[in-house]
Amino acid sequence: MGDLHFKELPKLVMRLAKDLSYRKDVQGLWRDLERTINNSLHMFNSSELIMMYYAMIFKFPKACSQPTREAILKLIMDDFDLLTIDELVFFIMTNTNNRKLKVFERWMAALKSRSEEILRAADQKGPEVLVNYFYAYVTARIPPFDRKTRGIEQNALKEANEVLEMFVDKITDKFDQLTIEAIYRLGSALENSKIQNVNELYSR
Repeated sequence: MGDLHFKELPKLVMRLAKDLSYRKDVQGLWRDLERTINNSLHMFNSSELIMMYYAMIFKFPKACSQPTREAILKLIMDDFDLLTIDELVFFIMTNTNNRKLKVFERWMAALKSRSEEILRAADQKGPEVLVNYFYAYVTARIPPFDRKTRGIEQNALKEANEVLEMFVDKITDKFDQLTIEAIYRLGSALENSKIQNVNELYSR
């Protein structure tokens, strides 16, 4: 693609797929982009890989070929334990329209094992970090109707309560620091999670 530097590709892919909603490759742009991406695949860092992967799959029809998407996902998963807190929450959002069980289970394990690290990040950056994690979990979790056939925790409500309990005290303690957007995301996540003791949460 001319003199385009490979480091410009992630933002270009995100703009093309998300901002411009260019999905069907009527101009052959994805074909050329995919060739350039594949030639540079091992030169991208985790944030760049996640950005491209998210852009390719967040909406139907998915962009680029399945082999390219799977190659990007493999690179992300290979370095999964090295993802930063910000990368980790961005990555699970890729599962919203993908519903990959291996991604969800790996992420849930990391959520539990790194919960203290996530709480420390919230101390530094504010409680919106925790809201974003809960919202991302609710948005990208394996849906209740699909759990039995996939052999995972069938009680989605119990799981949602457990995730919220990791962060709820710090969210409520610092509720006045949340932006309007964060409050909206929290409300949306609570409603979609079907958690029944929401009034108890609001009264804390």
